[in-house]
Amino acid sequence: EAEAVLRAFLLTAQEWHGSTETLRTCVHAAVRLAEQHPFPVSALTMAAFFAKMEAQGFPAVHHSSAYASLYRPAYRVLVRETMESL
Repeated sequence: EAEAVLRAFLLTAQEWHGSTETLRTCVHAAVRLAEQHPFPVSALTMAAFFAKMEAQGFPAVHHSSAYASLYRPAYRVLVRETMESL
């Protein structure tokens, strides 16, 4: 139901607060996966990118203009438990 999905998006935005430590954990997991499996980006490239982002305080990163024009990405993130509770 579209209304339930909208409520889940809004609740997630209001209630979920990430942490730098959680982001670091996810970054390390992504780099490990890239080391262990074929990936479009090398683990070294990923690690260098994330090190640069961390040094800058993990700023928001947006799609390039070319990617945005070509694919017109539009998505939202929600916490599964929020959706399941509705």
